[in-house]
Amino acid sequence: MANKKNKIVVLGGGTAGWVTASILSKNLTKTNYTVTLVESDAIQPVGVGEASIPPIYSLIEYLELNDSDLVAKVDGSFKYGIHFENWSKPGEQYMHAFGELGTKVNQAPFLDFWFKTAHQTGSNNITPFFPSAVAAYNHKFAPPAPRPNGAKSNEFYPLCNLSFALHFDANLMAKYLKAFSIKNGIEHIIATVKDVQLSATGDISGLMLENGEQIDGDLFIDCSGSVGRLIQQELGQKIEDWTEYLPCDKAIAVQTENTSESIPSFTKAIAMQAGWRWQIPLQSRTGNGYVYCSKYISDEEAKQELLSSLEGKALTEPKIIPFTTGCLNTPWVKNCIAIGLSSGFMEPMESTSIHLIYRYALLLRNQLDDNNWTDRSLFNNTFVFETQRIRDFLVMHYHINQKEDSKFWQNCKEMALPERLKMRLEEYSKTGFINIDDRELFSFESWVQVLIGQKYLPSYEKFSQPEIPTDNAIQVLQNIHAAIQSEVTKLPDHHMFINNLKKKYA
Repeated sequence: MANKKNKIVVLGGGTAGWVTASILSKNLTKTNYTVTLVESDAIQPVGVGEASIPPIYSLIEYLELNDSDLVAKVDGSFKYGIHFENWSKPGEQYMHAFGELGTKVNQAPFLDFWFKTAHQTGSNNITPFFPSAVAAYNHKFAPPAPRPNGAKSNEFYPLCNLSFALHFDANLMAKYLKAFSIKNGIEHIIATVKDVQLSATGDISGLMLENGEQIDGDLFIDCSGSVGRLIQQELGQKIEDWTEYLPCDKAIAVQTENTSESIPSFTKAIAMQAGWRWQIPLQSRTGNGYVYCSKYISDEEAKQELLSSLEGKALTEPKIIPFTTGCLNTPWVKNCIAIGLSSGFMEPMESTSIHLIYRYALLLRNQLDDNNWTDRSLFNNTFVFETQRIRDFLVMHYHINQKEDSKFWQNCKEMALPERLKMRLEEYSKTGFINIDDRELFSFESWVQVLIGQKYLPSYEKFSQPEIPTDNAIQVLQNIHAAIQSEVTKLPDHHMFINNLKKKYA
């Protein structure tokens, strides 16, 4: 007689529910569990998480998806980084680019040469030394090139240093993964939960639906969004409020027509009066939104500020989305695991929302594959470690602004900081470097792009290495810059690259 399989119940569809279901459904017949996803047709998903970061390929590779087919089916485009505008002073911009910065020279770090020339020449722009950034600003796209066989370690091949992520329609992505999950054998139930049943030990034992049906389970995954129907409402877990560090509490989202045949291969994050706005270019439209602090601006004022900045005709009515930044300290409690907005929310400026969904759905899947159904400590400790460090990275963007034209931005400069962030800024000020734990999402190369891009330090003179001659440093940077510019011209146009995919997979 076959062993009885454990039953996993996912509450909620949308991006969180269907990403989680797709991961759990992979090779479902070979697992020791079944999966049922329950979603209500009366609840509309938020549907604005439309940008990602390079680790999304851990999801694509795990599911063995063809990313070209995916891009064709979800109105997708490719993304080399995030363009930040007006975060330092009005009119200034930089890119947080994916991939590697420059190249080592005789084993000396690239930044040693950049610090030398920044001190000597007054240049404070690091963006031209990221191949991904240069490609993005030229509206080019191609995956990274393989390093030539036999290439020496000191030889620089800029196109090998490219790295990318995706933009996509969140609703189409959920639909794509829904079809994937159902094909793999999950049970899909459309119904509204009327009541949640608890066992004598306080675990969740079942969901009572409005149609009278009862869904029993051994493990429940709460993908019900910010309401936290299971983890918060039934098990009483509270979101740790991070509003003192990330003060924005509302967003307005609206879709617009594309105004150009060209599709940018980057996301935009543009500072506004009381927050910032995003632009996410898809094939057929652009996603826009304004993340703001209602303490400094009314909903109507924010709406008008957003609408006046749009570059194309609005396709949807502006939608106001209230939120509170913060996360659970224990997303896995008893037999319930929160994934997605039910576990917390951090601003979308660095496109981390969907990352936290597939990151922890994959971590859970790994535990289940090891038949580890009860050890919550690894899951919870990893979640707290990563989310707090993402929070610090986001807070840094606000704090190190150089703006003088807004009370909101002034208060961000003056606010108290998380202790770890404060120590890291002090370390960078003294050494030009920050020690980043390998387990963190954002590496030092990400931190330094924001710090330099937003002009955190007025001078880099103290980091100038005396053993590097100035003329030599200038020549090295000129050579690297020229090599990047030359190689990027060989890449195809981003829009043309996408059109070729559509012809093949549409």
